[in-house]
Amino acid sequence: MAGLYGLTHNQIDHILIDKRRHTSIVDIRTFRGADCNSDHYLVVGELRERLSVAKRVEQQVDITKFNILKLKDEEAKQNYQVEISNRFATLESSDEVEKELDVNSVWENIRDSIKIAAEQSIGYYETKKKKPWFDEDCCMVVERRKQAKLKFLQDPVEEKRDNYFNERREASRTLRNKREVT
Repeated sequence: MAGLYGLTHNQIDHILIDKRRHTSIVDIRTFRGADCNSDHYLVVGELRERLSVAKRVEQQVDITKFNILKLKDEEAKQNYQVEISNRFATLESSDEVEKELDVNSVWENIRDSIKIAAEQSIGYYETKKKKPWFDEDCCMVVERRKQAKLKFLQDPVEEKRDNYFNERREASRTLRNKREVT
């Protein structure tokens, strides 16, 4: 960190690690050129970590939810009831033909019938897609802030420091407003 007028430099950025894992550190470097919108410098540490074998990996299931809010509408509710009663009538007629079904296959038939009826009558929730808020205006503001920082670091006078702080404030304000709008 540079002092008030850039005449003194202090090292204020560190990486802390406990005594047990201090042998895992391979390399630590400070990157002065990284633009992290702070008076601190980016500190990057390279660690060598020995990982144990994972005992069990769980599968990620894509869960789609039915739009049950449509059931508040009387027409959709009636449509779902008719659809489900037709499905169960079809199931009962097919179950009379095949008497030797086990419990699991009966449950799968009932579950599938309910899912198909819900899919056809009420449908799924539509996922909301986020709009990208970081546009050309944001790029220009960040670039101006970066240029002001470079000018201040090259020649640390009070005028350039004030310019850099103003650009930093403006960039933060612009980015915050863009994020909140979306």
